[in-house]
Amino acid sequence: MRMIFPFVAIAALVAFIPRSAEPQTTAPGQTRADYFAWLAKNPGDRKEVRALREFLLRNDLQDVVPTWQLVRTSSSW
Repeated sequence: MRMIFPFVAIAALVAFIPRSAEPQTTAPGQTRADYFAWLAKNPGDRKEVRALREFLLRNDLQDVVPTWQLVRTSSSW
């Protein structure tokens, strides 16, 4: 019994070792190119995005996250 315990303990510890995260993938239609294509065909949205970029610039936040990443998954545009 004493000889089995170390193996059981090691097996239990190995079960809790963190595994590497899966690489993050971009959903279809959510790439940078898709964002610019969306802006090109939606003048009203382009005006709203421009206002957002100006707001970020005024508050010195324009370099925190690229604008296209901030708005790429919003469904309210």
